Amino acid sequence: MSNAEKASAANLYNCLKSIKAEIEMGNLNFQTLENSAKNFLSKAGLKLEYFTVCNAQTLEKANKNDRE
Repeated sequence: MSNAEKASAANLYNCLKSIKAEIEMGNLNFQTLENSAKNFLSKAGLKLEYFTVCNAQTLEKANKNDRE
């Protein structure tokens, strides 16, 4: 990996950890979390095709009733 790719990978990892922590603290406003992640990653120079918070079991888009 190039240095730029390593930096992008680190930014993605940190973003995912942050979103996970927010959900674990009870933030279930998934749309806001998705928007925050998109903004962070775009500012970090990543070109996103999509970013969606999903249910871990079904991989369907998460909703307010999801706890996984």
